[in-house]
Amino acid sequence: MKFIADAMLGRLCRWLRIMGRDCEFVPHDARDARLMLLEARARGTVLLTRDTSLTAHAGEARIMLFREQHWRDQLRRLMKELPLEPDEAGYFTRCTLCNVPLVEISRGEGLAAAPPSAAEFDYRFTRCPACGKVYWPGTHLDAVRREIASLRTG
Repeated sequence: MKFIADAMLGRLCRWLRIMGRDCEFVPHDARDARLMLLEARARGTVLLTRDTSLTAHAGEARIMLFREQHWRDQLRRLMKELPLEPDEAGYFTRCTLCNVPLVEISRGEGLAAAPPSAAEFDYRFTRCPACGKVYWPGTHLDAVRREIASLRTG
């Protein structure tokens, strides 16, 4: 399932990317809102927004309107209503900045970008081919697992 998120849902978009979900982030103004609706219809993506005016023009576009202020509440609702099942194999497979799928790189390349303490672990390193950001699991993976688990049970 693919998503387009407006500027009011940046943290939600980032967390969807962390979970390995394709989520395009679009800055918002009146012109962009219409374009987002057209793109959502054309691509069959789910438009995520807090803009109530978009629902009046939805047509065939699938829109999820959020009244929740906090990203945790937004993600909890999204997982429940779609339903959006977390898949740990997909965690950290997309760039959190660019939304581009990450590519695996050599341990040497990864260690050159990571802190020295990363050499103590057998990490798998990936890089965003668009922006060059390097990723490795570190303690982030366990923190994400705990966060998603708490959202599913809470």
